Amino acid sequence: MKILVLTPYFHPHLGGSERYIEELYGELMRQNKNVNVDVLTYNTNQSSKLERYRGFNIYRVGCWEILPGQFALPNYLELYQLLKKLKANQYDLVNAHTRFFDTAWWGFLAAKYLGAKSILTDHCASHPQHKNAVVKLIAKLIDLLLMPLLSKVYDQITVVSQATKDFWIKQIGNAGKIAVITNSVSESLLIDKKPKNSKISVRFIGRNIAAKGASFFDQVAKELKPLYKEVVFERVGGVSHQRVMDLLQQTTIFVHPSTHHEGLPTILLEAGLASCAVVATNVGGTREIIKDGVSGLLVEPTDESVKAGIESLLRNQDKAKMMSSKLKERILGKYLWKQTAKKYERLLVSLVKKS
Repeated sequence: MKILVLTPYFHPHLGGSERYIEELYGELMRQNKNVNVDVLTYNTNQSSKLERYRGFNIYRVGCWEILPGQFALPNYLELYQLLKKLKANQYDLVNAHTRFFDTAWWGFLAAKYLGAKSILTDHCASHPQHKNAVVKLIAKLIDLLLMPLLSKVYDQITVVSQATKDFWIKQIGNAGKIAVITNSVSESLLIDKKPKNSKISVRFIGRNIAAKGASFFDQVAKELKPLYKEVVFERVGGVSHQRVMDLLQQTTIFVHPSTHHEGLPTILLEAGLASCAVVATNVGGTREIIKDGVSGLLVEPTDESVKAGIESLLRNQDKAKMMSSKLKERILGKYLWKQTAKKYERLLVSLVKKS
């Protein structure tokens, strides 16, 4: 089975959808040696035009970044020339990612041109969020216009969480051809124990964009530092994935104060594997991972609510440890790539057989 993945952002760019593509298809190729995956992406990091990476063939085309790290458009002439070359690969499936990226708008046409079945994978459980009200409004209008159309022109739609599926149903009025292929994590990331004698630490790890809640964390940390001088408060962004996992291993309380259109946040799954107690805002698929008061705390996206959640765990370390244990248990039982990839393969085989 030959698959072409379309996404504006991929390695070496870091982000949730990139991790999803890399881990889902990476596991699929590990489980089935007959699966080959190419990635067509935009050259947002000025990398080589062709690269072999973790079993993927990555093809990059020139682009213009309209919103750095969030929205880019390709050189369409270069894109068309590349698709002409790739037609010789005889793909069975073309998979575009994230409905508000332009790859979703033309991915089904590329599939027809290549003689393949088309899949749209969506990662977002609400309309796109942005600090600029005009950008936010335009994104919402695009959503309202395109989602009914995309649901008709793609052969299959997959989503990363039940929250994302519910959002689609709300917009188009039916479940149609939508399947949940959850975001997941690999057991290879499993961390059994925290370092002994390490300081109590509270961390935010993520992109420095308003919707991810970095400003919430900064304000709360500023207020709490004088009251908890023995506690490490730290905000981290722009580091390698290995560094993220190292930091999570040293983290007592992980804070995820997002107002973003979260599908199923990768960082929360990884924090759970690292035995972190979690304080997170109640948005999108986050509530599918965190059961409030049991496997973490769900709070409102305000300074006061985030602060109260952190303080409650700092004051009750036994409660924090209990929640971290429950969260790890839930992730190991439901959100591992080895299970998710098997479910996805069954869906792909069924889709190809319909040809």
